[in-house]
Amino acid sequence: MINERRVWGLASNPEAWEFYWTEAWALSCIGDFRGAQDLCVEAHEWLVSAGLETTDRRLFLLDVEADVHLQKGEYSEARAVYAEMLKRTSPQRSPIYHGYLLTSAARVDMIIGNVSMNDVSAKLEAAQAVYTAYRIHNLPITVCAKAEFALYRDDVITGRSLLLDCLAENRTLFPLVASDCLAILGDPRNGVQSSTADVLPWSIIFLAFVCKMQDPIRTLHALRRIADSTTIVGEDTALVLFRVVSDVGAEMGIHHLQAECMLGIGDILNQRGDVDEARKMWEGARSQFVRSSRSRDVLQVDARLS
Repeated sequence: MINERRVWGLASNPEAWEFYWTEAWALSCIGDFRGAQDLCVEAHEWLVSAGLETTDRRLFLLDVEADVHLQKGEYSEARAVYAEMLKRTSPQRSPIYHGYLLTSAARVDMIIGNVSMNDVSAKLEAAQAVYTAYRIHNLPITVCAKAEFALYRDDVITGRSLLLDCLAENRTLFPLVASDCLAILGDPRNGVQSSTADVLPWSIIFLAFVCKMQDPIRTLHALRRIADSTTIVGEDTALVLFRVVSDVGAEMGIHHLQAECMLGIGDILNQRGDVDEARKMWEGARSQFVRSSRSRDVLQVDARLS
């Protein structure tokens, strides 16, 4: 395949980049992140050789690169890619895409967690201004981002309401956005639900939804959420799920998923009185959260280690 692509590149086939871009997206979706990144590098070299490196084709490749970083939990790297993409667009050039990038950058800022509310709000408002200028209302990614921003402000009631509305409107038309809503609703660590008993049904729905989508990475995240409902599924079951998901996450290089599982394993071991092993798990979780630039989670681990 690589040799064929190079032949297309040497022949200056104007459609060659589509083969790179499509396959890179596919590889990212199934968790072959190294393969996706390698294709993006090769595709960029082809664009340079064809004199197309300043066109929107480069943006499409950067979007794949950002997705790879997001999937792996490399949020600082994803933020840097979005910053580069925002420099290549504006409200006048590729305006709708510019709004999408502003929204995506704001979502990454919230995950990292050390960004002021004013900065996040400014990105979301700038994105909304672009959409409003083109009479585009209630884009799914925007509604989801507004829900996340409400949670970022600790406004759980508004956040939960927006998530439920977004899920109801997009579960058939925009399954990726719907799965994002389910991921938040089914996560006991963000406080959207009042109790573990309320969380578990949502995490099971999330699992069923992403299994139907045949999304292997989101399936792992759904299993982690089920494991977090330890008091209901039982410690032994939770440990099995955490360890399986952590092992697969490590093999795929998904840093934040490893961290979340190691944190859960440490909590169970600590509950069982195995403090030394619990601390080892928490220290491993801390290292992976640092790698993911998730500052708020690092503080939570530090509280356990203190």
